[in-house]
Amino acid sequence: MTTHAHQERPSRTELGRCLMSSGALSLDWAPAFAALDGALFLPRRMWPFLPAEHPQRPGYEAGARTVTVDRGEDPAAW
Repeated sequence: MTTHAHQERPSRTELGRCLMSSGALSLDWAPAFAALDGALFLPRRMWPFLPAEHPQRPGYEAGARTVTVDRGEDPAAW
């Protein structure tokens, strides 16, 4: 059985390095990746899966679950 501990999100620089090293981002696309805010490509409302180990936020139930996160209603969670 595999368990996944909560991990912090990588910085944009770390993400760029990871994408480059995996071959998912080529050198010619790196300037565009660095120049654009990735949030521009995300929907206003998302449904992320939170593992049971995820730190609890007020208003969210404990345990593993999918939650609705709306950028306009809860920018910090989004």
